[in-house]
Amino acid sequence: AGGSVFGQVLQPDGNLVLVGNFTTANGGGRTRVLRLGGSTAVLTILDDESQNIPSGSTDTLFSPGSGANNFVQAMALQTNGSVIIGGDFTQFNSVTRGRLARLSANGALDASFLASGSGFNGTIRALGLQLDGRLLVGGAFTTVNGTNRNYIVRLNTDGAIDSSFNPGAGADNPLNSIALYTNGTFNGRIIIGGTFATFNGTARNFVARLNTDGSLDGTFNIGTGANSAVQAVAIQTDGKVLVGGDFTSFNGISKGNLIRLNTDGSVDTAFNSAGVGANSSVRVITLQSDSRILIGGLFTNYNATTTRFIARLNSDGTLDSSFNT
Repeated sequence: AGGSVFGQVLQPDGNLVLVGNFTTANGGGRTRVLRLGGSTAVLTILDDESQNIPSGSTDTLFSPGSGANNFVQAMALQTNGSVIIGGDFTQFNSVTRGRLARLSANGALDASFLASGSGFNGTIRALGLQLDGRLLVGGAFTTVNGTNRNYIVRLNTDGAIDSSFNPGAGADNPLNSIALYTNGTFNGRIIIGGTFATFNGTARNFVARLNTDGSLDGTFNIGTGANSAVQAVAIQTDGKVLVGGDFTSFNGISKGNLIRLNTDGSVDTAFNSAGVGANSSVRVITLQSDSRILIGGLFTNYNATTTRFIARLNSDGTLDSSFNT
């Protein structure tokens, strides 16, 4: 890509959809959204169109037209192959869209989604797709279609505001990340991270858990929380929460930019107990099926070992030395 890539989703057929702030890709024009072929197999799109797409090359059957008129930062893949994108754009393929849009499987704008209203008045930074198809949106906005929603909102499948999700006064500053519980005791609840210090008037420094109706979950007690912004959150299968960001301590415990919380919000002191963590910001966290953890960000070492901007950790938080970048 001819510019920054901010997000990606891997489709079931192996194709990779990328979003960011690029205007070219593989030597051709692609404005902030493109899809790359994932294999050399024949790919079938829509009814009768098919094409042999070499791995890593631009998929020309995915045609977003003129694309987005400003950067795209977040995305979510629906089960039907549609892709929801959010960012700071106000148009997609020359059609007005207030920072959120849904694209069909062929890359075309889905005119039925968020078809009316002004959209969002500020940047979208995070999307969370529920199993029932409803969409959680977080970012730097304070209104959605003219309705007050401070930095978080839930939308129905057609893009309209879900009024059953009521966050009250919401966060007092923007959200950067959203993660959803999809099973177990906390199924349906939501972890949010960002630059906020309160949620609906209650102190929650940079990370909080919400109930399914948008209210603050008071049983998730983080104490004094982080001492600086949270950039990424991820939920393990056991319900514990990984938190990454710009902080150097959490609830008074010194730890560099990455920590794990127990299901009640307390710090899991067994995670990387003897290590110092990353030496700079952790911006993204991905969990592997074998419980190992991939992190990316601005760091150049982890636990005092050189590893530039990407690392894999064992399930206990120690550096996985077998992952050699």
